[in-house]
Amino acid sequence: MFVAASMFLAACAPSPSEVATKIQEHKELTKEDYSVAADYMLKAMEEVSDSISAYENDREKLVECFKSMMGRYEDGNTIFYALSQTDPASLDEETRKVYEKAMALQEENARRFAAAMGYSGTVLDPDHSKEAAEDSAASAPVIAAGDSVAVLKAD
Repeated sequence: MFVAASMFLAACAPSPSEVATKIQEHKELTKEDYSVAADYMLKAMEEVSDSISAYENDREKLVECFKSMMGRYEDGNTIFYALSQTDPASLDEETRKVYEKAMALQEENARRFAAAMGYSGTVLDPDHSKEAAEDSAASAPVIAAGDSVAVLKAD
């Protein structure tokens, strides 16, 4: 009985692609959408972590592996961006736990990938120094009270 109920509920859940489409269309996400998005991100981050572990001493194979993952996680950038803009406190407890695990793993993966690739700066700009980052942050625009900022919330 439990297996049948689980299968029925899984069949009713949106796919990651459907969630990504809602995000791109600026539609409000439901509790189920956030759950699917968080699960999708965690699965992707776990695969990234496993790949870094397997190929951390072989840059070419690591890059090849990441390229092959792009096809399996084609909605990853859209979903990751939406999740990174989400207030975790707005998520239900189970989804928040998955969300926090996925985000922590993403940060760890970024550090590990940079180290595996031999970067001393950031992943996106290996020559970017800490001083340049501080200068850039000092000149970044400040969001003032009353400015309009879009925030995604769970139901």
